[in-house]
Amino acid sequence: MYSVHGDQPGERVTVVGVDGSPGSITALRWAVAHPEICGRLHPICAWRQPFWVMSPPKVGRALPAIDDSLVEAAEAVLEDALRDIDPERLMPSDVAHGRAGEVLVEAAGHADLLVVGTRGRGAVTDRLLGSTSLHCVMHTTVPLVIIPPETEPDDELERIVVGVDGSAGGLAALRWALEHRGSAEVEAVHVYGAGGPVEPAHLFDGAIEDALGPIAFGDPTPPIEWVVTPGDPRVILPRRQGQLLVVGTRGERRIRHLVLGSVATAVAHHPNHPTVLVPLPNDELGG
Repeated sequence: MYSVHGDQPGERVTVVGVDGSPGSITALRWAVAHPEICGRLHPICAWRQPFWVMSPPKVGRALPAIDDSLVEAAEAVLEDALRDIDPERLMPSDVAHGRAGEVLVEAAGHADLLVVGTRGRGAVTDRLLGSTSLHCVMHTTVPLVIIPPETEPDDELERIVVGVDGSAGGLAALRWALEHRGSAEVEAVHVYGAGGPVEPAHLFDGAIEDALGPIAFGDPTPPIEWVVTPGDPRVILPRRQGQLLVVGTRGERRIRHLVLGSVATAVAHHPNHPTVLVPLPNDELGG
């Protein structure tokens, strides 16, 4: 269905969900302001038939034709949202029929990154993300950036905070942060509980230099500031001072409600600032 590829070899491409809501506009503006992370942008607006279209009309009453008007409305949303963006940053936008979450996940499968907004904080925790963002969290196969509505999109990226715990997911998150850091500092935070602290040198069984060295742009030692602290990572990580939080996911995709792990689930539902969820590559997933 989609062919989302950059014009140049190695060019990063990011799918951005745009529906005209304040949250999606903030997400789009954030993606525009951070080309070192997002590269070129592929904006997508999804539309669906209202539920009553699937119900038989009353006898003698014709069903109104609404496809054209819905498509036109979606196109108008994109046109308005993209009006002031440099065309060089944009790939052709798409208006697609279907559930927004499903459309975005499918499109992002051919890209490098997916960026979505949130609805903001509400009384019911499980609805903080909204159905579209939650679907993306649960099903994305590429790194997902969740942008809270209070984000200042143009804030310079000075520090990236990464949650690490010695797992493959933690290593994937750290690799992603180093590859996308630009000029930002990278702070790797290991939050320990009853098991006691672990020295940074042992977090990945001595694999740091071998695993990360080749992607550190020639640096003999990756520029990482290590922090080891007690507490609950679900609480500590979102409170660290930085403009971006990166955490890895884990588990088997066939039981996706367990893929994220409690830490990733918590930070996804309660993002204090832009948060990246980095899934494990397919060859590292079981099942």
